[in-house]
Amino acid sequence: MGRLEPRDQDLVSSRLTNLLKGPLRPFVRWGRKRLYTARFHRRLRQLQRGGPRRVHSAQTIDPQTSVDRLWQRLNDALPQRIRRSECWLGRPPLSEGINDHWQRYAPAYEGVGREKALEHALTFELLDFNRVSRYCDIAAATSPIRYPLRDNWEDVEAWRQDMLFQTDFEKRVIGGYAQSMDAVEAGFFDALTLHCSLEHFTGTSDVEFVREVDRTLSPRGACLILPLYVADTHRVYFDPTVISSDVAFSYDTEGELYAVYGYHQEHGRFHSPETLASRLLGNVPPTLNATIIRFHDQQSVGPEIYLRFALVLHRADSVFREDPTQHSPAKN
Repeated sequence: MGRLEPRDQDLVSSRLTNLLKGPLRPFVRWGRKRLYTARFHRRLRQLQRGGPRRVHSAQTIDPQTSVDRLWQRLNDALPQRIRRSECWLGRPPLSEGINDHWQRYAPAYEGVGREKALEHALTFELLDFNRVSRYCDIAAATSPIRYPLRDNWEDVEAWRQDMLFQTDFEKRVIGGYAQSMDAVEAGFFDALTLHCSLEHFTGTSDVEFVREVDRTLSPRGACLILPLYVADTHRVYFDPTVISSDVAFSYDTEGELYAVYGYHQEHGRFHSPETLASRLLGNVPPTLNATIIRFHDQQSVGPEIYLRFALVLHRADSVFREDPTQHSPAKN
């Protein structure tokens, strides 16, 4: 048999791809799941047999206590200078802004769903973008937040940061680690956001990031972190199929380790109320205010919503709306 010409090779490859995307797709998914399951349990057994610390096994991420109980413990543990706020997602006008965001941009959230859309909608409700000149989305990756920004706040200078990027100031892109944005001058941003990001900061990088927030925020600046993950105990969730044993056992010595089936993430930190107060909020500099927000009425948005808490680091007179029900309309 003669060798296939390049055109014939492309045709065979195209037909094979279509076959894998068509009739064979269920079998491919089944095979991948079987391989993943076998690898997960093999790696879990290795961690539980030979490690210096106990590793718990979990099928889902579970804070293992009620939100009411967590909120009570937060109020008991937080320093007096840390502000507390509560926010009802089902009450107008906040609910109207959330629903409007979904109605307008739902196609952009295909694959990431209502939770991510809610986080972005709240960004525009909790931060007054009419007062923002420069904004940066931290750990942005391919975030669809750029679409409402483009449509409603075209005068805002929108930047993106991610450790996967290469810094390019002409394109308003910052690469490297968020806790060391050395190329950014002091007081550069009026607003920063982290959507499902801070929990992935390993080691002391989250504490270092708080200092970087203080350095890079303008006199009216605010940094919105949501969700802020809190659980019954200090813990780190991870997927043993994507990291080595040495990495897993290097995670927070004060925390419990939870290997989560299907997580596919290297690191997800959940603070206890007490370690949140001592480890993170205890390191907020006096030049920043800090506000913890508790959210209610998640069911009014959808059954898949897991947002419970948020953290805002902000200046005294900042773009943060401490009462999001009182604000001016967006620019058109």
